[in-house]
Formats: sequence, structure tokens, C-alpha cells
Amino acid sequence: MLKTCLYTGEQFVPTRKNQIFATAKHRRDFHNEIAAELRRIKAPIDKALEKNFLILSELVQEGETKTFEKEHLNNKGYNTSFFTHLDNYQGKYAMCLYHFIILKAENPNSLTVIYPKKDA
Repeated sequence: MLKTCLYTGEQFVPTRKNQIFATAKHRRDFHNEIAAELRRIKAPIDKALEKNFLILSELVQEGETKTFEKEHLNNKGYNTSFFTHLDNYQGKYAMCLYHFIILKAENPNSLTVIYPKKDA
């Protein structure tokens, strides 16, 4: 009984009844192409998140709370549109970037960044 390879479309004789690729290389190539396409699609967001993370990691150490002018962060390349999640902080939703908590400061042109201490 011949089957058609899901990756190349070629006909092959399967060695297992659930086999859908002619060779292991075709199977790997198929899945690698899917993974590469997902990385390509996610790359702009992942790049922005990484840049924001590196900027905050440079500026705020564990256990610190610091307030920054938005312009200062923007000049370093920080993009406030990119964050990883929202979390409840003291009864209000706050933007978070991994472990950093980002709050609007009293001054509308500033942001307060909190890097909570890890529990021992």
C-alpha cells in the first residue's frame, strides 16, 4: 500500500501504519520549517520584548523601585507598547515585563519600575 509523503508529496511504502513522511529527514525538515515560520512571525515582538528587558535590567536591580522619565526610556530604545502581561499590583492592574512591574507614576511623563525581591 502506497502513501503520499506529507512533506514532499512523493509516494512511498510505509514501514509503520501511522507513518506520514517518507523519511525521518522529511519529518525533521517539515517540523523545522514550521518552527522557522513561527520564529519569523514572532521575531518583531520577541526583539522588542528583549530590548525592553535589557534596558530595564540595566537600570533596575533586584529589590529596587525607580522612577524614570518616559523620554529617558524612549531615548534608550524602550517601547512602552510591548510588555509580557498584566498583573494585579496593590489592587490595580499593572503592566509587567517578565518580573518587572511597570506603573504609571504621579507625573504622567514618568514610569515607575519595580523589580521585586525574590522570596528566599
